[in-house]
Amino acid sequence: MFQPINIIKISMVIALGIILQIIFITADTDNSPEKVTLSFTKAYFSQDKAAMDEQICSELTEDADVVDEYIQRIEKEAKDTGFKLYSKSMVYHVKTHVTSIDDSEAQVKITGKKRHSINPIYTLVAIIFQIGEVDHFDETIDLINEEGRWKVCGNPFSLIQ
Repeated sequence: MFQPINIIKISMVIALGIILQIIFITADTDNSPEKVTLSFTKAYFSQDKAAMDEQICSELTEDADVVDEYIQRIEKEAKDTGFKLYSKSMVYHVKTHVTSIDDSEAQVKITGKKRHSINPIYTLVAIIFQIGEVDHFDETIDLINEEGRWKVCGNPFSLIQ
């Protein structure tokens, strides 16, 4: 049987683990250029309009809704080629490297692999068994610091055509 002293020790270890987990989670929400670039890249290839809108700079949204135009263009291309289900992709093996940074601007080089995805589970199986077509991407993303948050600017992955 557990003695009261052992229960106190176990409870203290669990409480310490919970406190450390909370500290690590809050530290991970840091707004760094690399995290914004990675998040934008995942949203770009999975065609997540809400996430992309949140991460692009106001300069890109002044004239038109570039994200909506991009998604419509990709869906039209996929429909024209008969691959409507394959318009979204899953990215993996992503590496980022900050090439330049100052207080207001940054450049991040991002490389990785992507696979077309009907369903994320199918893509994971394809990755594990190394089947299917793999596309590589290598891009340098320009970011600006807008109101204390890093935002993607320029023409990342030929967003604007």
